[in-house]
Amino acid sequence: MEYIKICGIQKVEDLEICIKYGATAIGFVYNVSNSPRNLSKKRVKELIKETNKRINTVCVIKVKSLKEITETYREIDTDFIQVHSNLDFSELILLPKELKRKLIISKKLNPSLNKNLQHYTNEFFAFLIDSSEGSGKELNISRVRSFLIGLEGTRIILAGGICKKNIRRIISKLNPYGIDLSSSLEIKKGIKSKKKIETFLKYIKKINKNKIVKYEI
Repeated sequence: MEYIKICGIQKVEDLEICIKYGATAIGFVYNVSNSPRNLSKKRVKELIKETNKRINTVCVIKVKSLKEITETYREIDTDFIQVHSNLDFSELILLPKELKRKLIISKKLNPSLNKNLQHYTNEFFAFLIDSSEGSGKELNISRVRSFLIGLEGTRIILAGGICKKNIRRIISKLNPYGIDLSSSLEIKKGIKSKKKIETFLKYIKKINKNKIVKYEI
């Protein structure tokens, strides 16, 4: 497993903990008004500057149009953009190549998704299978395991209630490219726990067989 992202970062001190203990990426929720982790464009840019390129940065957006994606790409200089939307792959594929290679496309499990991911594997950086959108709802391991058949070689990032208690099973059963955590590392909704972040990252370093690296575009 190469990619470990801590999402919903709002403070410099939380950012520094993620870097210190080996997270691969941190996520900034942008322009999602109903999220307790939502940040302004100014704040996202401030936090990006604080990283000094020591860790991958991800702008997490929820959009209704391709225009919103391209505007984010032009206005906010993160390494990746994580897109939550109802846009079809036939629409997303129309985006410029240089933008698509920075996109992490978030989708919920459905019967046609496996074939879509197989078809579009080389068009986007990665795909996030999300069962929670920050709610902490735990992913169904047996269902995800069946879904992943035929997707070997595709960068699949898993999200949904991932924590110290279930991460060993997730790695052994699913062996994903990466994982994405948020609510399980919080004191309360939207407020990160430095201790929980530190404890989880130390633990994952012990059990993860594959080297965690900073992905270079």
